[in-house]
Amino acid sequence: LLEIMESFDAKCTFFLVGKMAAKYPELVKAIHAGGHEIGNHSYNHPILTKIPIAEVYVELAKNSELLERLTGEKTRYFRPPSGRYNTSILQAATDLGLLTIYWSKFPADYGSTQPNVVRKMTVLGIRPGDIVILHSGVDATLKALPLIFDELRKKKFTCVTVSELLKYGRNKNLGPIITKVEIDENN
Repeated sequence: LLEIMESFDAKCTFFLVGKMAAKYPELVKAIHAGGHEIGNHSYNHPILTKIPIAEVYVELAKNSELLERLTGEKTRYFRPPSGRYNTSILQAATDLGLLTIYWSKFPADYGSTQPNVVRKMTVLGIRPGDIVILHSGVDATLKALPLIFDELRKKKFTCVTVSELLKYGRNKNLGPIITKVEIDENN
């Protein structure tokens, strides 16, 4: 994955699960050394809406501490596992200094076995400012990435980290960055 990204000079934000980062610290360091950004995806990847809020704080804090220890940089962004959140989870992230980042394009690569489907779902209808969620370790995604990057390049797109996207601005219609929302606490 990192070799493919390097060959296309593509940078991104990896939202890492802490227990996997702890298991593969050299990979975390390689991601960071490659100029990619690292975000918090919780320590154990639970559905955060199904655990007590005190455990949510532990999940996020434990992962942020680990990622900072491995990279030497504070983690700034958080993506909730399975995209499930409520206002308490958003508040916990904010309390821990994390900005919650969602996605605007989900090609459903996780579990896919067909690289061309992943490619098509990624580039079809893509717009400036889109945040695309893809998963590492998915064979179809690895095979699709060179095709995706080549097609995006032809469309004059550049792959950037979340920080770079925020710096450049984004299409106001997308709204993938969550700062505060009103939603049902039972979700």
